[in-house]
Amino acid sequence: MLVLYLTVRYQVLGTLFHRDAAPYIVMLPTSLRMTTAVANVTELVRLLLFPADLVADYGPAVILPAGTGALRFWVGGGVLLGVAVLAVRTLALRARAEEPPTASSLRRSPWVTLGVVWVVLSLAVVGNVFFPVGVWVAERTLYLPTVGVSLLVVGLGQYAIGFLEESRPRLRFSFVGAATLLVLLGGARTWTRNAAWRDTEAVFMTLADEHPESFRAQWWMGMQMIEAGERDRGLEWLGQAVDLNPNELRLQLDFVRGLLLAGRSEEAMALVSSLPPADPARYVYLTQSHIQLDQPDRAREAVQEGLARFPEDARLMRQARELEIRPTENTSVENP
Repeated sequence: MLVLYLTVRYQVLGTLFHRDAAPYIVMLPTSLRMTTAVANVTELVRLLLFPADLVADYGPAVILPAGTGALRFWVGGGVLLGVAVLAVRTLALRARAEEPPTASSLRRSPWVTLGVVWVVLSLAVVGNVFFPVGVWVAERTLYLPTVGVSLLVVGLGQYAIGFLEESRPRLRFSFVGAATLLVLLGGARTWTRNAAWRDTEAVFMTLADEHPESFRAQWWMGMQMIEAGERDRGLEWLGQAVDLNPNELRLQLDFVRGLLLAGRSEEAMALVSSLPPADPARYVYLTQSHIQLDQPDRAREAVQEGLARFPEDARLMRQARELEIRPTENTSVENP
């Protein structure tokens, strides 16, 4: 199953690694990334067993890096150690098919070991352990691990029922009732959470309401305020988001756009000039900054440099026409 999974992953992504790792993860030293991955085990266990609080995005500051001095690092390490001991003990002997579940069946049930191995392997690929991925934690990355949890529940359920039959048979129905109640509560939680995923606006409104500390919630709130004309307040929210995730290029560009809309051209110029030339918007805003600062010659240079890198970008073409720049061998001002 693991080989099949990795094969399919390679066919889809073209790599076994992640193609779009989160900037707030890539920037960390390897040691801190791995200790945070261990600390995040506590969050993963909570989501798999008791998902009372759900978040659309677990980036900063919903989850922050955790070193060896953080309590959740040691809690996560303790969980991993306990799971490893459980898997090793259950691997010792296999259960006999003809033998009914008893209190001693836990040591011989293959389901527990299989479930633990399944969860560990499936989470290792998306857990930021061996390489950085796109998020610290994401509920969508738990679809495959839930299969292992189901197998684990089968093995532990066999033990629980066998134990109750041996010692307290009257409690068996109570156990079944409690398990049924947990399933119903889980279903109800899924049902009530569906409204948060109705559309993009619902996702971000829910995120901003329940977790305003999230940089993505602050990013969205800032852009909403800027579009509504509350530009100073919007820039405050965007500034907080940038402080939490300073390596997110798209966020930085939106901050520059807000500065330009607020008429703060010099600040916009200083920021956009420091950004890497990896997005055509960088040149669009750089050109606009020069225009607002009444620097037409420098604006022409910026738009020409942008068209040399991104010759098909419609925004740069429009700026070139407005600045009356003639097309050259490397640039085109025609609308695609």
